[in-house]
Amino acid sequence: MMDFGKHVAEVWHTGVLGVSLGQVVTAILVLLVFLGLRRVFYRFVVSSLRAVTRKTKSELDDLVLHAVEKPLEFGFVVVGFYLAGQILPMSADVSATFDKFIRSLIALSLFWVVFRSIDPLSALMDRGIAMLGSSSMRDTMKGFFVKLAKFVVICLGIAAVFQEWGFNVAALLGSLGLMGMAVALGAREFIANLFAGLTIFLDRMFEKGNWIRTPDVDGLVEDIGFRATKIRRFDKALVTIPNSRLAGEALVNFSRMT
Repeated sequence: MMDFGKHVAEVWHTGVLGVSLGQVVTAILVLLVFLGLRRVFYRFVVSSLRAVTRKTKSELDDLVLHAVEKPLEFGFVVVGFYLAGQILPMSADVSATFDKFIRSLIALSLFWVVFRSIDPLSALMDRGIAMLGSSSMRDTMKGFFVKLAKFVVICLGIAAVFQEWGFNVAALLGSLGLMGMAVALGAREFIANLFAGLTIFLDRMFEKGNWIRTPDVDGLVEDIGFRATKIRRFDKALVTIPNSRLAGEALVNFSRMT
């Protein structure tokens, strides 16, 4: 029996690549504990906060809580990975890589919170765009800026992760040669479409649901994005036209006939 216990102890303390079985098991247990705490957090803390927000007159706090609960749950996973990593012995290079991995997860968590908060916080725009006329125009304008904000957050999140791993995003694009030129041209086209979309909104050329006719298409406006506008023709075909092209064409809006 003593020999068996000795063998168990030897296996427990025998290392593989400098990591003992005991350290591996402990790290896994720590990670599992924080995965369990994630469920506890959701079941008790989030449920309690949800009960509080239901008592308020505003629906905004309910929407914000719903938006951030998933990223907050993911935060427990990040903490679990971090603490599990502290248990395992690592070389200097592996430790540096692990730290970058953890910081990348933290950055993604933060940008995820911001990304998911955009939709509920967009309700704050309602008062600012109240003078834009019809509810359809306001909804279209609001949707445009929500899409733009989400796009910016995604780009910043990707750039933050790249920067964490030592990549200079601007220098990386510049070193890509022809691909960098293609990206630059694509960015120029995107910016042109973006400003054309703003022109469409500010000049109130048309809004969602309007019947418009251009030299290329005749139909109902289905969606106005920050790159292109989607128009449903009367034969049910969907046509997507870049905003820069649409803003520069002669356009008839039959929904504005007086």
